Amino acid sequence: MKKLLILTILCSVFAMHAQDTYTINGSTYELQTEVSGTLTLLWNHIDNDYRYFIKTDNDIHELKNSKDADGNYKMEYKSILKSITENNADAVQFTLDSLKRFISNYNTATDNTEETPIEKQPIYFRLLGFGGITNHPFVDNPENTIFPQFGIEAEVFSVTNMPCHALYLGLSHALKQSDFDYSNTQIYIGYRFRFINSKSFNLYANATVSTFNFTKTSTTYTLEDDTLVTEDISENTFNAPLSFGIGGDIKLTENSYITIMYNELVAIFKDNTGNFPTHIVLGYKFKL
Repeated sequence: MKKLLILTILCSVFAMHAQDTYTINGSTYELQTEVSGTLTLLWNHIDNDYRYFIKTDNDIHELKNSKDADGNYKMEYKSILKSITENNADAVQFTLDSLKRFISNYNTATDNTEETPIEKQPIYFRLLGFGGITNHPFVDNPENTIFPQFGIEAEVFSVTNMPCHALYLGLSHALKQSDFDYSNTQIYIGYRFRFINSKSFNLYANATVSTFNFTKTSTTYTLEDDTLVTEDISENTFNAPLSFGIGGDIKLTENSYITIMYNELVAIFKDNTGNFPTHIVLGYKFKL
């Protein structure tokens, strides 16, 4: 039941250009230019919402998608797009990628050019160095021993296309303890979704898709002649656990963050061995 509850919560979570200043209806905004041409698509992340604007020769129109009293989206942006372009906008979604395609296609047609150049979506990287603890919740750990761990992680994301989505690749090492002779070096890859993405901090869900583990342990047994034998065991294993966790970044400077994560809360394709997960890391992340 506990595993199902955690999994339900996590699954519910998963469902930089130059900026110019614009004054629109008496309010001033710092907006990024996504598409330029006959129509200009402007946007930014403002007060935890994504705001989109269309600039024509004479005016700037905000694209809105508000809700009615019953909580249904009114999709006003479609009628605004239709009135400006005189094109059917029923298939346009209220996302940066969909709006960009619609405006770019319109510009291509009205400019009578073979292709309207679209700015390449910039790819950003962040590097994280971390330390923490783990009890290896998917490994048989009878005494629930806590192991120190440390590692590095690289995160790649595109602010332009999917600002809330990222991929990560990491390397971690957990040291053995005196009461449990077990060490693990792990290479892992996963997907991250930021469900709160503000200027000062963000919260996200992690889904570690696959891992490659280098483990060392020892086992002791007695032979028939009462001889005590200790055997060292080294294994290399590949796993696809699809394990979930949560994390957050607190902004320190324009390009650096304090990061805390609680991972391996639950996994789809790996079973917990009986101990409540304790996989916590604290680190420093900076933009490359």
